[in-house]
Amino acid sequence: MLVLAFASLASGPIVTVKVIATGLGAGILLDATVTRALLVPALVELFGAANWWLPRWAARALRMGGEPSQAPSFTRT
Repeated sequence: MLVLAFASLASGPIVTVKVIATGLGAGILLDATVTRALLVPALVELFGAANWWLPRWAARALRMGGEPSQAPSFTRT
């Protein structure tokens, strides 16, 4: 739907609106392909179990209770 909105803005008569709509469309395309499809999965694979590590202060803030050593281990086998 957002693509259609930007396409309709980019086909309008005002040059400034065309430039902004084209830039926003390119930014969303870049975010969807490079960031979400390539970069995030690669970083999750690279960091492994560290992705799911929660500091003590955050555990207290979220009221998870217990010590972090009691949390389940997410190591690969």
